Amino acid sequence: MALALEARQLDIEIPEATEKARKAGIGAPTRSLSKAQLALIAPKEEPKSTSVEASAKGAKAAVVLDEDGNEIVVEEVELEDVETLIAEASEIIDAESDGKDQPRVVTLSDETKNEEGSFTLLDTDVDDEEEDKNEREKHKKDLKNVNLVLEAINGKIQGVEHAPKHNIDQAEAKALTFKQIQQQFAMNTFNEKSAKMIAEAVNQGYLKNLEDLQYFFNEQARFIQIEIKRLPPEQTVLTAGATADPVKDYLKQIGRVALLNAELEVELATRVEAGLFAAEALKNTKKLDKKLKRELEWIVEDGKRAKNHLLEANLRLVVSLAKRYTGRGMLFLDLIQEGNLGLIRAVEKFDYTKGYKFSTYATWWIRQAITRAMADQARTIRIPVHMVEVINKLARVQRQMLQDLGREPTPEELAKELDMTPEKVVEVQKYGREPISLHTPLGEEGDSEFGDLIEDSEAVKPEESVTFTILQEQLMQVLSGLTSREAEVIKARYGLTDGQPKTLDEIGKVHGVTRERIRQIESKTMSKLRHPSRSQALRDYLD
Repeated sequence: MALALEARQLDIEIPEATEKARKAGIGAPTRSLSKAQLALIAPKEEPKSTSVEASAKGAKAAVVLDEDGNEIVVEEVELEDVETLIAEASEIIDAESDGKDQPRVVTLSDETKNEEGSFTLLDTDVDDEEEDKNEREKHKKDLKNVNLVLEAINGKIQGVEHAPKHNIDQAEAKALTFKQIQQQFAMNTFNEKSAKMIAEAVNQGYLKNLEDLQYFFNEQARFIQIEIKRLPPEQTVLTAGATADPVKDYLKQIGRVALLNAELEVELATRVEAGLFAAEALKNTKKLDKKLKRELEWIVEDGKRAKNHLLEANLRLVVSLAKRYTGRGMLFLDLIQEGNLGLIRAVEKFDYTKGYKFSTYATWWIRQAITRAMADQARTIRIPVHMVEVINKLARVQRQMLQDLGREPTPEELAKELDMTPEKVVEVQKYGREPISLHTPLGEEGDSEFGDLIEDSEAVKPEESVTFTILQEQLMQVLSGLTSREAEVIKARYGLTDGQPKTLDEIGKVHGVTRERIRQIESKTMSKLRHPSRSQALRDYLD
């Protein structure tokens, strides 16, 4: 404030006050301090900006600069109604969930509060819900007890000894029979104590026919799981006003913030810019008067409040743009979050003096943030941004030519249209393919997977395995006609034992002789092996 007050007291022009601030050592801003900024720092006045009138009229398009300085014409995008966004977002979320079962929700409303302030459930039968809950808990306990017995049975069959874990009457456990176990399930008396008793009897070897017992308990476990699935889904009780859909909740929250008119946009942008300037001044100026420092800190905080207001008022613009990019590899909520990052960037870069609306300018930054996020995250294998643009361009041209020609265009036709070689077109098409999981189910029943149709090129063929085994046997038979030292030298030299060939020095150290002696033994032995009486049996494998 002191800076603007000084300007008025000296009766000088605003630019002169700005220049004086620079000479006084206050940090230079990224742009010169504008009249609107100084008006903000001074006592509250109406913003004196010629851009207000132009912005109020609502520009239909604007020319903005990207990070490389290129001019881009961006059409104005109007914000959509909150109810429309909620409806369309619900359709997107339903499509992304792919029909998955959602938990049944019991909502609570302020209208259902009783005199004591507690809530009552809506549209549900409390007794039935309590009964379902108790039945579900019982089934879960039964399944836990059955699994306890199965663990003991499986361990016993696999030869893993289980020490007694519970204080069980051994005489009672020893007298337990398979028929008694079946009666427990028939009479619905099987419980935790019964499970511990059966597990102890299995561990001590009192029960025989473990395979039959294992089959019986596996069937019981399967039956319990079926019963659990037949029960209604577990209810999720939410607080008043909440829903099971996070997108709906988010859209309702952002819908509470009123839209901005052109004048308010300019005012908020002015406060944001003043806050940025004040922050720069605090950062670059070492010595400041305490009063001026407090005033600059207040301007910084006020700029942050204005920035948050401008952000919150335009969050639904992000949703409106993000829904156009659904179904391209990223979830709707992720697209919204990435678009919000672009919106933050737009608020920081917005220049209200240009005369166009903030939504017109922010659209470019939001789209850029979303498209870059899709290029980085949407694909399993990341593709550079410039190549993604080429792939998208090729896809657009291919769709257009398909409509014009009534058939799929050839690589030569696409190459002529895109001004590239046919080889390059084929290469770009390969880049645009998405990987397929080997576990993708095939057929209507899904009883087989895509990986079942892929040949394992590294797998050993049965005939090759048999041939290799016979070769090993005949090779060992040929070596058996040599002396023990000769056989060991040949095996070590060619790695016939462990697959690791050894040098003459290594073999010599093992046998306590020089490498020359080992070389002589090898040469002599190979001469013996080349004799037709020994080599004839192995020549058939040379083919």
